[in-house]
Amino acid sequence: MIDEKKKIKILLVVYIIFLINMLMIGIIPFTDEARKNFFSKANAIPLFGLSHQLNNLVIYIVIPLIGGTIFLIIFTFIITPLFLRLKRQIWRNYKDAYIDIGEEPFYFKKFLKRGIFMILLNIGIIGVIYNLDILDYRLFASPENVKWATESGFPLKYENNVLIGLMSLIAPFVIGIWSVGWAMDDAALIHYRLPKGDSGKLFEIEPIHYRYNSLIKGYAGISALVFYIGVIIYYIVYGMPIYFIFILSIAALTILASTIPVYLIYWKLCRPRLIKKLRKNLIEVERITEIRVKS
Repeated sequence: MIDEKKKIKILLVVYIIFLINMLMIGIIPFTDEARKNFFSKANAIPLFGLSHQLNNLVIYIVIPLIGGTIFLIIFTFIITPLFLRLKRQIWRNYKDAYIDIGEEPFYFKKFLKRGIFMILLNIGIIGVIYNLDILDYRLFASPENVKWATESGFPLKYENNVLIGLMSLIAPFVIGIWSVGWAMDDAALIHYRLPKGDSGKLFEIEPIHYRYNSLIKGYAGISALVFYIGVIIYYIVYGMPIYFIFILSIAALTILASTIPVYLIYWKLCRPRLIKKLRKNLIEVERITEIRVKS
């Protein structure tokens, strides 16, 4: 069995490979023309007014890492306690507690599961943006890509640079949204309600993060499905269904890989502090094990 340190090292190696790949393919200028245009604004991406290489640096590395860390800290240490206060006002008949599950090891399965839901929510938010059509998608594309989309009639919002750029910008917010559920889950917070007197009713008990996560998962799943259907139709109409699968897979894996350091910051630095903070002044509820039930 692989211990936690080795698992984290494996994830860091994956991130380093991703980083090198991004640097080699889209950031480091190897040709004379690329070096000449590195700081040039002649063919800049309008969003940040940077050249294609510098824009890639911001999109693939800076925003997911720096932005993701900022949103992680804000949502876990500020929004999570606020959510719990609101929850206590809505479900006043429930009492909060926690279960001491001991030190939970790091699982690849949990990381991948959380990563998949991050991608789904990210795509779901993009789907809403596309449906409302509230952005000028030319901000995310080079003049050449804008020209190609105009001449071909292909919707610019489905072009790969636009899609990945949007996913990158939304990634920190998505990390923040999901980190609230992560914190309550990892702190093993529950709420329960005891029946009054001898009413004969069973007591109710559930993990607090279930209601929060169910709402987010439901939205992410449905909205992402609607988005997929819309994009697939466009790519089939333009004869590029395989290209769509490739682009969306690359975009999803890129965002997942780029957020690895943020998740590790959460797991190693934020999570232990959050568990103590969220469990403060709560009672501990014992786990009912199979042995205790039989006895």
